[in-house]
Amino acid sequence: MIVRRGRKPSLQKAYEKCLSFEMCDDLIGKFARKSAKSADELGDVRFRYSEIIIHLRRCEPRSVVTLPKRKTVLANLVRAGGSRDALAAALSRPRPKRFGPSLSESWRERYLTDKSAGDLISELECSLRDYLDCLIETKTERSLMLAGRTISADLAKFMVKEWVRDPKALKSFLTAVLRRWREIDAPDSRHRLRVVVYQISPLLDNDRKRIVDHLQKIGVIPQMLTSVQLRSWLNIIGQHISRDAKSAADKNFGFGR
Repeated sequence: MIVRRGRKPSLQKAYEKCLSFEMCDDLIGKFARKSAKSADELGDVRFRYSEIIIHLRRCEPRSVVTLPKRKTVLANLVRAGGSRDALAAALSRPRPKRFGPSLSESWRERYLTDKSAGDLISELECSLRDYLDCLIETKTERSLMLAGRTISADLAKFMVKEWVRDPKALKSFLTAVLRRWREIDAPDSRHRLRVVVYQISPLLDNDRKRIVDHLQKIGVIPQMLTSVQLRSWLNIIGQHISRDAKSAADKNFGFGR
C-alpha cells in the first residue's frame, strides 16, 4: 500500500485498520480458529481464507491500454505549482478503467439480503461439486462460472480445498464476509466516508469545510445541505480526523459500520 506524503502516522494507522476491516482479517482469524483441528492446520486454513478474500475483492484486468501513470500526473501538478485542492482532486478523480469490477462488486445485487446471499453460496457449492467432479475425472484444474463471472483456477482451488475439508465452516465464513461487504459498500456507509477522509484530509490541511466541499464534488455526501446538516457533517468529519486518529491504536477500532 502506498503511504501518501503528508498523512500523519495516526491517520495512516486508522486508514490501515479500515483496509484490514474491509479485507476481513478479523473474520479470517475467528473462523479459522473455529474450524482448524490443530495448530498446524490453523496456518493453512488462515492462508486459504485470506487468498479467497483477496481473489473475491480484487479487480481483474480488463485491457492493456497504456495510460499516464498516477505519479506522473501528480508530479506535473507539483511542478506547475498546483494547489492542495488540485492535488486532492487528482487523487480522487475517476480514472479510465483498466480493470473490471471485482467478483464481490459484480455479485453485490446477489447478496443484498441474507436469503439472497444464502442462495448465492448454494450456487457456489453446486459449482464446486462440478469442479471437483471434473478434477477427479480429468486430473486437470480449470476455472468455473458463477453468477455470470468466471472464477479463476486459483480461487477455485482454494475454495475446493476448504469445501472438502469443512464445507459448513466455509459457508459460515462466506456468509459473514458477504454480510460485512453488504454493509460497508452501501451508499451511506460510514466506512467509505472514513477511507476518503483519511486520504484527503492531509492534502486539505484538515480543513473540515474544504473536505465537505470535496466530498460533495465526488458524490460521497449530498450536494444540498441545510445549515443543521452541514454542521452535523462537519462534526462527523472532525471526529474522523481527531478522535479516530487518537483511538486508532485500539484493537477494535474500525470494526463497525
